[in-house]
Amino acid sequence: MKENLSWRKVFLEALMIVLSVLLALYINEWKRNSNELKNTNIMLENINIEIENNKNFLEQLLPYHASVLQKMQAAALKDSLSITFLANGYFDFSSVAPKGIKQGEFQNIAWSIAKEERISNRISFDDSQLLFAAYEQQARVLKTIDRIINILGSREIHRDELLEESVIILALEWNEMIAQEQELLSRYEKALQKLDGSK
Repeated sequence: MKENLSWRKVFLEALMIVLSVLLALYINEWKRNSNELKNTNIMLENINIEIENNKNFLEQLLPYHASVLQKMQAAALKDSLSITFLANGYFDFSSVAPKGIKQGEFQNIAWSIAKEERISNRISFDDSQLLFAAYEQQARVLKTIDRIINILGSREIHRDELLEESVIILALEWNEMIAQEQELLSRYEKALQKLDGSK
């Protein structure tokens, strides 16, 4: 009888140990999930702020970029390319773009951190797709700006005999940049709408 009692006691103690370990594992998993959810929400809030700031910056840039394109087109229509762009003996873009190309930077630090933390595993596929699309479009705009800077930095643009061709290429790239910026604005708005809706 004593042997049955000791086996029963051993069994109950073992059961208590197993249940204690399972409870501890459950609490740890719950805490980890809770922290992950908290971190995901912080990342999404940071992305929301970043996209909102980028959108505001872009909304200021678009009218300026449109006016620069209009000035380039007006100079071409008046046959005053040399007067407008080569008055000082070199290609002077400031005559049509007094503020340069952009007056700030698009930010992507919150998005970069979120990608490193594998945010796409933590949010829905649709949300992930919207965010990736917005930041990919932002990268396209920056690549077009780099192409414009390369055109402005080339030797050929300063040669009078290549001026018309250079301005045409510059205007085409500028027009492409504006179209990409308009698409980027649309993607920002969609991403913000989705992020605001998921709060």
